[in-house]
Amino acid sequence: MYQAPEIPPSLHALMAEIGPKWASNTSGHIKMMVEAYSEVLRAAPGIAEGMREERDLPYGAQDARQALDLYVPDGAANAPSVLFFHGGAFTDGEKNRTPEIHANIVRYFARNGIIGINVEYRPAPRWTYPAGSEDVGLAVRWAQQNIARYGGDPARIFIAGSSAGAAHTGSYAYDRRLQPAEGPGIAGHIVISGRVRADNRPDNPNARRVEAYYGTDASRFEDVSQVNHVDAHS
Repeated sequence: MYQAPEIPPSLHALMAEIGPKWASNTSGHIKMMVEAYSEVLRAAPGIAEGMREERDLPYGAQDARQALDLYVPDGAANAPSVLFFHGGAFTDGEKNRTPEIHANIVRYFARNGIIGINVEYRPAPRWTYPAGSEDVGLAVRWAQQNIARYGGDPARIFIAGSSAGAAHTGSYAYDRRLQPAEGPGIAGHIVISGRVRADNRPDNPNARRVEAYYGTDASRFEDVSQVNHVDAHS
């Protein structure tokens, strides 16, 4: 039976130590925290019980990263589903940084009767705007076409994005230019620490990574920023 892990005092101390200097070595600090939290999650009893998992299912044909992992709760019937898109400042990150992360997020959904879908997508600099949002659309279409046979409800598909992942999900959810003619086909959108406006200001520690995805022409940034496409019908 699953038992939520306790965060050890040493991990609280580590967070307090690196928090004030996070931006000085963002990639290194992320790696440090991922490793620390993975150790905690590995020790959690029953973390994968009550569900079945299928990994690396393709949803696109342009790149090997167009794949997703599925976490289906036992006995799922007309269940809602959530597609999760990780962060990584547009150029980094992956759905499985470790065997525990980001599986911990979609396993949480599965433990609560929701089909969790952990989605990988194409990164910059090889793939540029709007490739990330195109992958969101392809993954949603995969869910629309396949989720019923896993016990899911095609009318209750949600998307969730973290950081750069939220930029991709947001552009798909709100920018009609990136949607099918019939609309995005989602029941809702969850934003987790999302980047909602593209910028390459000097105080942005990820400015070069933003440019790697959106390009260096700052005059385009407002047009491609998802916050500018939210309206009363979103």
